[in-house]
Amino acid sequence: MQLTTEDMDLFYKLNWSLLFYVNQKFKVIADLKEPNFKKEKLENVANLHEKVHKDSSLIDSFIKENRFKLSSEELEIVKSWKKEVKSKFLVMKHGDYGTIFFEQSNNPKAYAVLSLIDDLEDMIPALYLPVMLETTLLPFKGKIIYNGLFVPYNIHFGKSIRNSFEMSFRESKSKYGILTSLEEPIIEKSDADEELMKTYARNRDTCFNYEKEINQLLKKNPSLWKVYYQTLGKSEVRRLSKKLSELGVNSGYFAIFDDTVIASGQTERELKEAITKVLPVEKQEYVYVFKYNGK
Repeated sequence: MQLTTEDMDLFYKLNWSLLFYVNQKFKVIADLKEPNFKKEKLENVANLHEKVHKDSSLIDSFIKENRFKLSSEELEIVKSWKKEVKSKFLVMKHGDYGTIFFEQSNNPKAYAVLSLIDDLEDMIPALYLPVMLETTLLPFKGKIIYNGLFVPYNIHFGKSIRNSFEMSFRESKSKYGILTSLEEPIIEKSDADEELMKTYARNRDTCFNYEKEINQLLKKNPSLWKVYYQTLGKSEVRRLSKKLSELGVNSGYFAIFDDTVIASGQTERELKEAITKVLPVEKQEYVYVFKYNGK
């Protein structure tokens, strides 16, 4: 997903004006006559960005002097860039909402980033994801963009580390969702523990690998036993459906508790009645119910 042409033009107008202002102070690029960096060396442009990153007072003085006669709305956009996020990111995937940049810090977060002139999906094809790169994310009119420059790292990730990245990403998404703005406070979701449990219990392997985290959540909130068993039960549907098909079982409703079918019925009502007969009352809510079509 990209910025509109109008917004893209505005971004480059403001960004290049700021960089030109900084260059006038530090003379990184000799004889630069106008705020146009199309033909300049990337390392020089990166140097100017780095100076802004290290000294946000340059943004303050740029706004105060306002040599380019920018409107108040335009100055507010530049001011918002003091909330930049400069880091190494993992590009996880592309979507209609933007490209997901995942920052692996002590408190990881995922950002939906919009493309500029060149579509990020074209520059970083999905076939090669995840890809690590370094860049600076900027707020822009309620959205997130990058500063136009990024440094990719030529690193190949094995299956194990990719799985680790994916789980870390899922954990972050469970807590904060996908961030689409840098200007709003980051608040942990009210159902974060439930979403985390769904992440950890999504299959047998994750249950084993995250046993400690699961136990901590259950100790904190025993009501999550229901989420645990229902999520785990849901993960067994495909395997059990295949087994039922191999046995030639007719269509119907089935109840899974943990990894076992504990009741069945031709109708959902029959199934519920069967559950009450075979399972203690306190465990009945843990059951995951699915409809098997006999295929």
